[in-house]
Amino acid sequence: MKCLLLLPALLVFPARAAAPGAKVLSAVWQQADVMSRPRFFGELVKLRGGKVLYAGGMQEGAAAGLAETDIYDPASDTWTAGPRMRAGRNQFATATLVDGRILVSGGKGLGGNIQNSAEIFDPIKGAWIETAPMPSNREGHQLVTLHDGRVLVAGGNSGAISPTTTYIYDPKTDTWSDGGPMRSSHFHGRMQKLLNGKVLMAGGFGVAGAELYDPATNSWTEVAAMSVARAEHQMVLLPDGRALVSGGRGDGILNSAEIFDPRAKTWTLTEPMREQRFTHAMVVTEGVALVVGGQGGSASL
Repeated sequence: MKCLLLLPALLVFPARAAAPGAKVLSAVWQQADVMSRPRFFGELVKLRGGKVLYAGGMQEGAAAGLAETDIYDPASDTWTAGPRMRAGRNQFATATLVDGRILVSGGKGLGGNIQNSAEIFDPIKGAWIETAPMPSNREGHQLVTLHDGRVLVAGGNSGAISPTTTYIYDPKTDTWSDGGPMRSSHFHGRMQKLLNGKVLMAGGFGVAGAELYDPATNSWTEVAAMSVARAEHQMVLLPDGRALVSGGRGDGILNSAEIFDPRAKTWTLTEPMREQRFTHAMVVTEGVALVVGGQGGSASL
């Protein structure tokens, strides 16, 4: 599986042409170590200590979610096999809890069925533990850990509908409760907690719009839309507090990237990736944004 690293502002190359009046930032992508096999719809999560966990996903021509995991070490630029999840999953969601454990929920399992099961990975024990299921089945949704340690779940699809309903998971009591409803549905949108504690949700199928969740009021407000509609993209928080979005599907498969400024509540185009990607994974580690896997055109990367 091909992997890329984004190194902001180290080596600067001319950016591609942008829409009239749009600002463009510069960065450069370079090749990283290749993972064991191509797969997509997996999740990439940074572990404490700097290593990165890649979990689940699926392969071309197979509907079943994969239970296997791999761990990337940026210091040596190498991948090793990790412990298998209790259930195969693709199009699921992950969140890092305040104690460093990793919560995963939902997604498609065996036969492509949408599930509501959840489990937690303990990096110290190197094991997965089953936890309370979500109130409803979800795939293509998002999880974000709030400042108080609870976890917000929003977006996705429950089968026939793309709900605006949200839930809150409390790891202390292993229970789920209702959260405030979103303004719009975001099936395969992306969600990211900002430094101020609010949560940004952006995109989804046919959606360029974005909105912010305020845990203090349990409510959502609309903010500026991205430059294009995109779904099955990725979003990460940069060290300076801005949010980076890359790739996805909109008007075709995208390699474009843009950055959200939480102070101005605006989006700025930045250097595009070398390849068009969707259903990829991205995480910031050791000062760089690592992009892994996904689909580009007719093949997995």
